[in-house]
Amino acid sequence: MVLEVAPREWIWSPKYQKVIQRLSKSVDATAEAANHIHQNQIEISSYRNQKVLEKYAGEYLGSTGHDRKKWQS
Repeated sequence: MVLEVAPREWIWSPKYQKVIQRLSKSVDATAEAANHIHQNQIEISSYRNQKVLEKYAGEYLGSTGHDRKKWQS
């Protein structure tokens, strides 16, 4: 791929600056969306882990004679 360098006067032109601003907003929005998805995955996985722990804690306590229902939601 050949990358051409724009002349200096083009870079500072208002039209070129608008294109740069639009591209940077797009990159920011993409990064924000990726971060949001990542946070949701962390929350979902921690919720699942909590449910699994509650299940096994309930089974263990149930097998030792404790009230199993108290530990399961």
